[in-house]
Parts: sequence; C-alpha cells; structure tokens
Amino acid sequence: QIFLLSGVPVEHHGGDEDLVVGPPELHVVLIGLRRLAQAVGEVQQPAVLLVPAGVDGPVEDLGGLGHQLLVTGAPRVLQQEPGALDVVAGVDGAALGVIEPGGPVGVHVLQDTLQLGLHVVLKDLVHALLGPVLVEVLPLRVHPEEDAGDVEDDHRPAEGPAGAGLRDGLGPQARGVGHAVVQVPVEVIGPSGPLQARRVPGDAVVLSVGQGVEGLGEAVPPLAQGLALRSDGEIHPAPGGAVDAATADEAFDRVKADARGEWNRLLGRIEVEGGTEEQKRVFYTALYHALIHPNVLNDFNGDYPIMESDSVGNIYAGAVTPSDSAAVANRYTVFSLWDTYRNLHQLMTLVYPERQEAMVRSMLDIYREHGWLPKWELYGRETLTMEGDPSIPVIVDTWSKGLRNFDINLAYEAMRKGAVTPGKDNLMRPDNDDYTTLGYVPLREEFDNSVSHALEYYIADYALSAIADSLGHKDDAKLFANRSKGYRHYYSKEFGTLRPILPDGKFLTPFDPKQGENFEPSPGFHEGNAWNYTFYVPHDISGLMKLMGGKKKFVDNLQSVFDRGNYDPANEPDIAYPYLFSQVKGEEWRTQKLVKELLAKYFTTKPDGIPGNDDAGTMSAWAIFSMMGFYPDIPGVPTYTVTTPTFDKVTIHLNKDYYPTDKMVIEVENPESPSDFIDTVRIGGRKSAYRISHDDLVKGGMQIRKKSE
Repeated sequence: QIFLLSGVPVEHHGGDEDLVVGPPELHVVLIGLRRLAQAVGEVQQPAVLLVPAGVDGPVEDLGGLGHQLLVTGAPRVLQQEPGALDVVAGVDGAALGVIEPGGPVGVHVLQDTLQLGLHVVLKDLVHALLGPVLVEVLPLRVHPEEDAGDVEDDHRPAEGPAGAGLRDGLGPQARGVGHAVVQVPVEVIGPSGPLQARRVPGDAVVLSVGQGVEGLGEAVPPLAQGLALRSDGEIHPAPGGAVDAATADEAFDRVKADARGEWNRLLGRIEVEGGTEEQKRVFYTALYHALIHPNVLNDFNGDYPIMESDSVGNIYAGAVTPSDSAAVANRYTVFSLWDTYRNLHQLMTLVYPERQEAMVRSMLDIYREHGWLPKWELYGRETLTMEGDPSIPVIVDTWSKGLRNFDINLAYEAMRKGAVTPGKDNLMRPDNDDYTTLGYVPLREEFDNSVSHALEYYIADYALSAIADSLGHKDDAKLFANRSKGYRHYYSKEFGTLRPILPDGKFLTPFDPKQGENFEPSPGFHEGNAWNYTFYVPHDISGLMKLMGGKKKFVDNLQSVFDRGNYDPANEPDIAYPYLFSQVKGEEWRTQKLVKELLAKYFTTKPDGIPGNDDAGTMSAWAIFSMMGFYPDIPGVPTYTVTTPTFDKVTIHLNKDYYPTDKMVIEVENPESPSDFIDTVRIGGRKSAYRISHDDLVKGGMQIRKKSE
C-alpha cells in the first residue's frame, strides 16, 4: 500500500506522473504514482506511524493495527517480509523512500521542518482499508512554539482542487490521477503546552483528544486537555473546556462566515437572470429548502448509528482501491422517499450529483445493515410512513442519468427483493400477495389505502423493469413491465376515475370520488381522493387515455380537476398533473398556462408562501423545476417535460466529474415578448418536441422562443 503522510492538502501538477503535496514547509514529490500503485498492489495492509526524529526502538501493538512501520530520524529498512513493502524512512532532510522488492519505484523527500511536537497516528487504518490506496491526511500544520492566539494565514497554499469535493464523494484530483483518495480517522497528539495550527483549505482530519498511544510511553504525550481540531483546520478549545467570551465570539463569527460562504456556493450552482425580485427570492428560497434534506447523519469523525441497531458504524470502514472509482461518502438520513422520489432526487442528480450519488450509496448501506432499502428512514430508524417502494425509482433514475459510482448489482438485488418477497415478510409491500396474484390490491378494510398502495407499486415496477432490461434480466423486465399496467383494474367508466375494488372483485359501492379531500379519511386512497390519484400513472398515460375514451376525453377529465377545485397543490399524488397535458399534441399550452398560474398563486414571499408542508423539499423542487422551464414528470425515467421558464436565462453550473460540460443554459430567445406560451423549443440548437431527454439537455442546453403575442 501507499501511504502519503503530509499533513496538508494535495495539489496535483500535470498528468499522471507527478503529485505535489503541500507548501514548502512539508514538500513531498511522488514520482510515477500510477506505476507505483500497481507495483505494490499485492502488499497486505501495513500501517504507518510517524513519530519525531530521534525516537527509536520497537513499537508495540497499537490496538490491533497489524504491521507498524516506524519512521525515525535514522534512514534504515524498517520491514522486510516476502511480498511486503520495504520502507526506508527518515526525517530532517533524509530521504523517505518507498521501495518495491527488487528495486526502487519512487522516492519521497521530507524537508527539514517537521516539528518535534507533531505526531500523526493512522489509527485503525487496517480495519478501514482492504486494498492499495493513496491516503492523504489533511489539512493540519501544527506549530507548538507559536502562541495559541496567533493565527497566521500568510503561508496558505493557493485555492484550487486541493481538498475540494471530498465530503460527499471523490475529490477531483483523484478522478484525474487514476487513484483513490480517502480521508481516514487520525489522532493528532501534541505536547502539553498550547498548540496552534495554521489554516489551510480543505476538509480537516478527524481528531481524538486526550488519548496517549500505548507502547510509546512519554514519547507521545496526549493532546493538551481542552483542545480539539475543528473543520477549519485549527486547534480550538474542545467542547466542555474553559472557553472565554472573546474566543467564543471569534469562533462563532468564523463559523457564521463559513456557513454563509458555503450556502452561497451551493445556491450559486444555479444562476438566474430576468424575472422579478420576488420571483428570484421564491426561487432561491426553494433551492435552500431543497438542500436541507436528506442531510448528513455521520459525525465529523465518521461515526453514525447503524440502521435499526444500537451499534455505531463509521463511514471510513469501507474498502477503497485505485481500481475502484469510489471514495468515502457521507452517510445521509431523512429519506422522506414517498415525497422526494418524484422530483427532489432528480434535482440533486442534475445540480448536486456528488450528493445524490452519496445518498444512493447510503440507501444501499441501509440495505446492507437492515436487509431492506429505506421507505421513510429517519436517523437510523425505519418509520414505514406512507406506502410504496420508493427507493426503486430513485436508484433507477440516478443510474439512468449516468451516476454509477455504486454497486448496481447489489442495488438490483435490493430492489427485486421488495418486488418479489411474500407480503408477510415484506416491509416495502405488505400486501404483495394480493398485488402479485390479482394484479391489484383489494380494499380489505374501510380505510386501508389499497389503491394508493398499488399505484405506488406500479410506478416502482415500471422503473424496475427498465433497469432489469438494461442489466440483461429480460424475464424480470417483462414481468415487472406487465405488473406496472395493473392500474387498469381500478378504472371505473361510470365515474371516469380509479375506484377501490372489494375482495370479491366488485367495485366499492356506494362511491364518492371526492371523498378524501382536505385530508379526510377515504376508502382506498391515502391523503387524497380519487381525483387526486386517477391520473397518477405517469408511466402509461397513453394507456389511461384509451381507458378514458381517447385524447379529448382525457384532456377534458384532466382539465376538470383544475376547473372544479379537485387539484391539491399541497400534496404529492397530483403535483405533476399540469405537465400531463403536454403528452397530447396541441395541448401543451395548458401546461404552460397552469404552471405559471400555480407558481404565482402558491409560491410567494409571504409567510404562507408555500403550499402546505414542504415535505423535505418536494414542493420546493416542483417550483424550482417549473421556474427553470422543465419538469421530471415520470419518476425513474430520464426525461423532462418543457414549460415556459420564469426567467430569461438560467445557468446551471454542472459538476464535470459527472457531466461532459461545466454548465447548461436555458435561455428565452425573445424575452421581450409578453406571451406566456412557447412557439419553439430547441435543444442544442435543434428543434425539439416538448419531451426532452436528460442527456440531450445537459449536452446542449435549451433555447425557447415564445409566441409573439
């Protein structure tokens, strides 16, 4: 294995051959990084301990670390084992060489400014890593001789790729070099006197305080009590220690400024031009709301509660190798998936793909720990709130849009489990026996939400059929595609709506399709009525049109939902209804008209300026997409439906680790037109229909020309 211990962020210079680490204070150059990684690929899990020059002697077992390699002031071979890595080490100007048995491969040079008070321990690294990996310990520089209150920033390295992008996934330097980079838990153990760390960009390492290292005695004293390392790379008073008011105020102001800068960076991923000031406030407020959940669960040291357990896991415990494009990802929580699978995760995939990828990996870790994908997970517990199998369209949508840094075979196993497991053993689909044998879920109790359950399963199975087909599971693909059309059992010609079915196969009688409005109990429907759910088969609108008697009847029925006050903007089942008109050629204007009206009515800067509960960002995501001019109205399918943008120009700054260009622009070519309706849509300059693919949009952007009047 390769362990590069620098104490500073990595800055990459040029191609695959050189890796330059840190400022002049601690300058390490590794020649032939990729070749070296390949050469030592068979080395099994050595750990490295860096101690001050002048300390010599054996290192006893440090809590099960396995191999320990002691780096001291005297250059010497510290370990020689068959098939293992030989290390020649030194400090204070001596060469630190990494030698593969049979000849030199690369050389590190540590310059002579290592302070005697700095001790870095890679703790429990063997348990965290299973393959060859480049480990960077960042971003600490400790100067024990300086006064505790004197912080100097004049030696900070230039801002750049160093340390960026490591919170949720792989840093950009790792993608360019062809190796994996992992932040690992470390202890920083200093003298008993005050410590001062210079600030450097990037994420800080994890710090455990108040612990000595067994076996080294007085050579490695514990960190001074009451000190802790914070995310800005400085040593501060630890929680519970004595903190004076001036120090507390300074820390608060710094955290406040950092938080403001981080939020501005995140919100700045999308820039809008045109529109009114109120519309801009609505837009960015919605974007802020959309970024609140799901949120990071793990503590700064990587610990998190294992799903449905009293045990503690750690995000650094996974294996990462140079051949694996994965890196340590944060563990996310608050998966309100019945809400967010409809649009929030599609927004994350487009604008914050590094987050979305980490969220999917969290979902799969939940499956590893609990045996089930999340339905409505909350801080390591499954609430089983709402219905359906909502992880499926999220994972399928993410994969289909090119975010593939997760185990798709494990994901398919997990998704399929929910679809085929008998009901009595099925957390996702407790009524799966009826669903798989009858093609629908009958109403077995007065208010058992049977229709709502089945409609969610149809959507999940449609998405599952698509991923099964792409993975070569043809029989599964056919099975799940056929299941997804079972909603037809519920269609009642008498009412023109979906209608609950009793165990004897007959429709529920008497039946009021409006029962359930305003959240009153409703037979067969959850938090809504038949009108809120009848059109919720976005994956087969053409089939629903046929049931209703054709396109005109479909349009008339759908329009009546709005005209008669049956549309509920405050809940999820019908929020995509305005976009369904665009599936009928010539009726796209209805989408454009309704979306503008709904935005103006329900999304304002007033105290009640959002329709009901935001549902972990779902309502806000509806507004964001709608104001940008496109909406993902079919969960799990990588397409969007176009509407008239609120703004003259929208620029989305894309993450080039995931997309082929660094930005995507949606622009109205004639913003001076007073019309609310679209004349032509172009994608990458080519004329397009009102349904556009994700890939085409990110590659070419969208150009819209409004009608002249």
